[in-house]
Amino acid sequence: MKAKKLLYILVIALFLLTAAACGGDDYEAETETEVEETETIDAETEEAETEEGEAEDTSDDSTVPVDTAACDAFLADFFVEDDYSSGDDSEDGEDEGEDEEEDGEDGGEAGEDDDEIILVTYQVNGDEISNPQEESVSDDLIALQQDTETQQEVWDYFINFMPAEQRERISEFIIFTDGQENVLAAVDQLSVTPDAWSLEIDIADTDDKAELTYTLLHEYGHIMTLNNTQLTTTGGSCTTYQSDEDCTTEGSYLNQFYQAFWTDIYFEWEAAYADDTLDAFYEQYSDQFLTDYAATEPDEDIAESWLYFIISDPPAGDTIAEQKILFFYDFSELVSLRDEIRSNLCLYLMDEE
Repeated sequence: MKAKKLLYILVIALFLLTAAACGGDDYEAETETEVEETETIDAETEEAETEEGEAEDTSDDSTVPVDTAACDAFLADFFVEDDYSSGDDSEDGEDEGEDEEEDGEDGGEAGEDDDEIILVTYQVNGDEISNPQEESVSDDLIALQQDTETQQEVWDYFINFMPAEQRERISEFIIFTDGQENVLAAVDQLSVTPDAWSLEIDIADTDDKAELTYTLLHEYGHIMTLNNTQLTTTGGSCTTYQSDEDCTTEGSYLNQFYQAFWTDIYFEWEAAYADDTLDAFYEQYSDQFLTDYAATEPDEDIAESWLYFIISDPPAGDTIAEQKILFFYDFSELVSLRDEIRSNLCLYLMDEE
């Protein structure tokens, strides 16, 4: 009886051990499966993150700078269309650079025949123009005044090639007209806000994109050289170049330009200006000026030279006129600005074609 009972206990114990052993194997198998599944999920997550990272890197790499050689070739063709960049002194070439002086009078002969009529004034806030204020105009100007599509296109073109930080001083965008083929654009320093400027466009003369570009660049040259970081009002005589009633600062672009290129001829220019013989003055010193309009005063000379600095390849410097282009290469910030403007022009204009 005891032997049977002992045998029975052994059988039960053996059964329990077998069951425990089988259960342990099942647990280990399940644990291994969960580990494998976890490792698989981690691997998939890592792969997904890697693919996402590669996708982001690819997106960043897709922003490729404009090919400099291709851009230079494109702009050479674009700017040479009407021979302005080759020094043409035709009437059209004179008109393209004309601007409105700060006293509100027109700076060139073309504007003397036709009055400038303001059509609409926009307020500028960053990249946006808004709050248009329309003037009362004659019936024949209504169509130009209401051509908001062209007005917006001109503004969009300007902000696409001119960097935002260079436009911070512009607080008004004025649409005017004085008839076709007269003054294309102007800038004016506003009196209501310190160092605030208006950019003014004749909407009747915006069809030629190259001429529009020349003029916008020229006019920006005035803002760049006549803003409040470049001028100082001392109330007395100037020891530096004097622009209108303001003295230029010693380190200003305009004063350095004047000291380099105008001191030997300034008194002759003053006499020619007073006698209304600037044409003769230009003929005498034509090798010193890029256009005849540049000879009208140092303010216009630096603006025209700035224009050529942007649109032309660096010249050899064989003439004083060419040296005026090279003048800007002494300023690293202007060289960087030139590169940015040219790149922006190519991105915008080449995309249009």
